[in-house]
Amino acid sequence: MRRFLWISSMSICGLGFMAQCQAQSKSEPTSKTNEKQVKGSTEAVSKADDDDDDVTVRGMVKSFHENKKGDTDGLTLTDGKEIHFPPHLGEKIAEMVAKGDEVEITGHNHTGPKGDAHVRADMVKNIKSGKSLDVKASPPPKKDGEESMTSTGVVKSFHESPKGDVDGLTFADNSEVRFPPHMGKEIEAVIAKGDEIQVVGHKHSGPKGDTHLRADSIKNVKSGKSVDVGPPHDKDGPPHEQILTEIRAIRTLINSNSKGIQLASSKKAVGPPHEQVLLELHDLRAYLEAQSASKN
Repeated sequence: MRRFLWISSMSICGLGFMAQCQAQSKSEPTSKTNEKQVKGSTEAVSKADDDDDDVTVRGMVKSFHENKKGDTDGLTLTDGKEIHFPPHLGEKIAEMVAKGDEVEITGHNHTGPKGDAHVRADMVKNIKSGKSLDVKASPPPKKDGEESMTSTGVVKSFHESPKGDVDGLTFADNSEVRFPPHMGKEIEAVIAKGDEIQVVGHKHSGPKGDTHLRADSIKNVKSGKSVDVGPPHDKDGPPHEQILTEIRAIRTLINSNSKGIQLASSKKAVGPPHEQVLLELHDLRAYLEAQSASKN
């Protein structure tokens, strides 16, 4: 009997030890997972903190690059670092520095909407000649009939275009700021209602006599983050909208002349604009195939 009790107690101890080992083996991966999660979150915070940090870089000019209009809007150093500056200052900077010159750039790190990392220049200096250009202090370009101006204020509200795209904002003093609707989402990612912002742009009078500030750049005063506002799209809209307009015009002509199968309206695609274009073309092709099959 004693022998039986001794064996039973040993068995219970053994089971307890095995259970403890299993618990430890299960807890170890969890701790490692937690460690990885903490490490990952730390790296993400560090990466986020790096964006828009003030930096000073030095190097040799490898090349200049231009925007779609042919204006010089940046340069590349021999180490591959990209430097961006406003295109209206490109000519002055190109006169001050040349390929092969050593330059010192003071500015801040920035990541564009496509994930491209670069430095936005606040000051460009030619080390050899000592000449420099203060980008931040340089006035914005003048437009015909429009007065350059800078305005700082608190965002009271945003307003939308007839299509529902954010195309401007109102300051607390009720003054108006406008920007192209295709920039709305990018601007909303940087500023919100109640934020103090600085807008550099031009005084503009609309066709109805309404006066507003047409933005060239918008900066969040507290965070320091900014958005360079691109030029408005063509008056007929961005390319994909013009393509859709043409396809839908073809759709209307087909339906008006068709006595058989009608080409139904396409459902709106969720995603990039090109997906909507592809969906329209897919429906058009399916319709033509159905018409061809019905004739055969």
